[in-house]
Amino acid sequence: MILRRLGIEPRHLALFFVALLLDQATKIWAYVRFQGVPRFDHIDVIGDLWRFELAFNEGSAFSLRPQDVLPWMPQTLFYMLLGAAAVTLLCWFYRRIDPADRMSRSGVILVLAGAVGNLVDRARLGKVIDFVDWDFPDVAIGSWALRRWPTFNVADVCVLAGVGLILLAPVFLKRKKREAEKP
Repeated sequence: MILRRLGIEPRHLALFFVALLLDQATKIWAYVRFQGVPRFDHIDVIGDLWRFELAFNEGSAFSLRPQDVLPWMPQTLFYMLLGAAAVTLLCWFYRRIDPADRMSRSGVILVLAGAVGNLVDRARLGKVIDFVDWDFPDVAIGSWALRRWPTFNVADVCVLAGVGLILLAPVFLKRKKREAEKP
């Protein structure tokens, strides 16, 4: 009954909690596994291509530095407020999506789970735990070079997958609508 009042479908609530629990469980595993080991110690999953290595992200995407915008506000508080605003916006967006558009709604739920997962880290530790490290062919543009993909976590994967679903949903809805209109 509460779910109906909030407008959240039970399957989406389940998806949210599974994604959030998977994110937090893997971060706890990484934190405990690498506690007290030398920095840059890692576990090879597929050689140097895919490995687990503990890293802490004290900043945010695109090197956003709150001290440049609001120098008087503590960094953790800034990220907590930004995260709370994002969660509020995502909940509002979810409710505005047509319930028939399950793909977009699932995407928003995944983005929400990722945002909350990283928000939990910031509230608990003041930084985000990252531990998945991938290598890929080097990318170089002029003097700038990227040798390895930035270390990430399950929450980041949820955000990326969720955005992908949101972007792909109109294509599938359009196709579904065309098929329904065929005699």
